[in-house]
Amino acid sequence: MHSALFLGKSGKRIKDSLVPSSFRRCDYPLRACYAPSAAGRVRGGAAPAEKARCRARPYLPTVLEDSREMVLNQRSQQTSAEQITKKVDTGRIVVMDEGAKSPIASVDELAETTDHRYRLLDILSPLHVAGVVNDAELARITPVCTKKSAVDEPHPALTHLQDVLVELPTLETLAHFGLLDAITGFYKVHLRADAHRGLLQRLAAVAFQEETREWHIDLWTRLRGDSRFRFVPYTMPEEMREKGSNPKDLLSFFASFIAQETKTALMADDRLCQAFALNDMQDVACAAFGTDALVLALMNAGKLTPAKAAATIHQLIAWRYRFLVPPPEVLKALADQYRGNPPGQALQEVAEYVHDCMRDPGLFGGSEKTESGESMAGRCYMTWMTTIADFLILVWADEGFTAEAATRLTEWSARELLPSLPRVLDARMKVRMSSLTPRVFLSHALLKTGAQSGNPRMAEALKALKDALRLKDDEYTQIVTEILNDTAKTASQS
Repeated sequence: MHSALFLGKSGKRIKDSLVPSSFRRCDYPLRACYAPSAAGRVRGGAAPAEKARCRARPYLPTVLEDSREMVLNQRSQQTSAEQITKKVDTGRIVVMDEGAKSPIASVDELAETTDHRYRLLDILSPLHVAGVVNDAELARITPVCTKKSAVDEPHPALTHLQDVLVELPTLETLAHFGLLDAITGFYKVHLRADAHRGLLQRLAAVAFQEETREWHIDLWTRLRGDSRFRFVPYTMPEEMREKGSNPKDLLSFFASFIAQETKTALMADDRLCQAFALNDMQDVACAAFGTDALVLALMNAGKLTPAKAAATIHQLIAWRYRFLVPPPEVLKALADQYRGNPPGQALQEVAEYVHDCMRDPGLFGGSEKTESGESMAGRCYMTWMTTIADFLILVWADEGFTAEAATRLTEWSARELLPSLPRVLDARMKVRMSSLTPRVFLSHALLKTGAQSGNPRMAEALKALKDALRLKDDEYTQIVTEILNDTAKTASQS
């Protein structure tokens, strides 16, 4: 079965190309295309590779245009920043302490202030006199020396090995003209801490832009060079043609148009495109899904190990995908990395992510149009509760975790990993859900212990859960009794 794949220009390629595309939040426009995947049967496992479909026009012209936009225009700025950073690293430029007031001479070509500032001519003239800078070098930089000399009787000329504070724009000008070595060799140059921090941030931004451009080029090179992908035309809906819409403005929805026209599943990490497809293709099984569903389908089909799937889901979480609930096996794979000292950094980041999702105002708190009237916020909260309960039972069932390590992980999960109540719920719902939390958590854990019959550690697991939830013996007994009674009634009715 074919499925439509929604690709983003900033989508980072998962290692080994197991997941073709993932998204980060970015300012770049999104693109769309078709690709073969396991998505057509997300719940049933991966489908065999087939010919893929990918939109050709106007994608490819736009791809080239986007590639040009991501090229760094002023490469000299990057070069100057790298040179200055190298001088700082080698100690030739000293970074001043944050907030420190400098009594030393300050050099700034651009400042318009009543305070005294030496200018470019003032810092270069002593080098020229000393023979460090030759006539040609001085003549080349003189046109940018727009300010008159600030040397006067209270402010004598700068001297060899004098401490000078050079402001960043002035320092960058000197680096651009190839005079940084001369300046740092003749003076003891200082730089403000905030200027150094801004320099590092600029270099990080440049590196990110370059990396994003490489991802973009690599992605489209793979698409055009892989025979399993073929580009297909799209058909704009009639109502949009009548309005005279510009096709370029609808570029993000081309995959949705193709999916609706061909009645195929749409792989889209953009929630708007997912909703667009789900609302218009209610007769199509699994009409839309995201990268997370693809990864889990590959794991269930044996194409990805739990460890590899866990690393991929963890990366999606780091990229701030919202409202993902990884299965217990994924959480267990993350915990396996720190058996000797749980929970480990990966699970701690997942815990932060859980609470961020619960506080997100984008999590819908109103009743959905279903028989139960359940809200998405409530369902997300309860799903996390049951997932964590399953995860802890898997941990206790694994003898690779010592009882001490499993207990520590259980206590940490109850304290840090269990979700906070969704921010968007009203007070009445919050009270109701908080009262159900211990029962839901324990009931799910108790049911899961049934799959581990004969394992002596399950009794320890339930006791650890009781202690982690701070339940008294009578409270625990009452909850377990109610769960067993409800189970018995359900069994007799069936």
